Formats: sequence, structure tokens, C-alpha cells
Amino acid sequence: MKKTNLILALILVLSLTSVAATVEKRVGERINLDDAPATFDANTSFHIAHGWDYPTIMGTATLNGGAPGRHVFTLEVDGEEQHFSFLEQTVTQKIEFYGYLWRYYLTMWVFNFPDGLDAGAHTFTGKWWFECDDWYGAEACEKPNDMVVVHEQTVTVNFVSP
Repeated sequence: MKKTNLILALILVLSLTSVAATVEKRVGERINLDDAPATFDANTSFHIAHGWDYPTIMGTATLNGGAPGRHVFTLEVDGEEQHFSFLEQTVTQKIEFYGYLWRYYLTMWVFNFPDGLDAGAHTFTGKWWFECDDWYGAEACEKPNDMVVVHEQTVTVNFVSP
């Protein structure tokens, strides 16, 4: 019994170690919805990454939401919603303001397309969502905690055979 428990514990440790060692990476070039190319090589890996930059006070709950659940980016390709590959969160700056140390976080939703897309025109629609009360104020919202689209960007890229 002890030998079985030891083996199971070893398998668990090894599997957790391999998961912890996995590093999420962007694939190929970035297609930026704010400055998308007119054409891109078909069947060539690429990624789309967009998101939010927001402040928090270090050591406290976040200010104005300040968390991916309250600030969201979604992507549709040819009208079909995509699931993001992973989230990237980096500290973009640290400043002291009114006796508090603030961190500004950049959270990016990364959508990897390792196999690219088939030849032809493809439409990408990015939507930036925010909690209604944080964006407009609670009095302006029927349901203050509902997420609302505060910016939308649609581009069409023609994927061509290289």
C-alpha cells in the first residue's frame, strides 16, 4: 500500500512539474486589429493579442475592477466566437501617488492560430468589454454589473497562397 501511494505521489509531482514548466507562447506574427494588413499568407501561423491596461493599488483589492473578469476582450473570426489561447499579464509601470504604490497592469487575451487560415477573405471582430457601472456609472446602467461592449473593431484580411 505504501509503495502504491509513493508511486501515485511521484506521478502527481511529475505531472504537476510538467504543467508548471509549460510556458504559453504567441505563435507567428501578430495581426493587430488597429492596423491589420490587407493581405497575409494563407496557412501561416499568426496570433491576435489585445486587451486592457488598468491600475491597482499594491496590497489592496483592485481599483475600478482592475481584473480580467471586469475587463474583457473577445474575438470573432468570420462571425464565430473564438476561445483565447491564454492570458498575458504584465506590469507596465509602478508609481507612487498620494502615498500609495500603484501598479499598471496590461492584460492581453492571446488567440493563437498555429495553422493559419485558408486562402480567402476572413473577417475579424474584436470587442472590448467593461462592467457597465465602471464605464458609465451605476445610474446609467439598468444592470450595473452587466458587461457592455465599449469598443468594437472589425477588419477583413485577405489570406493569399504564398
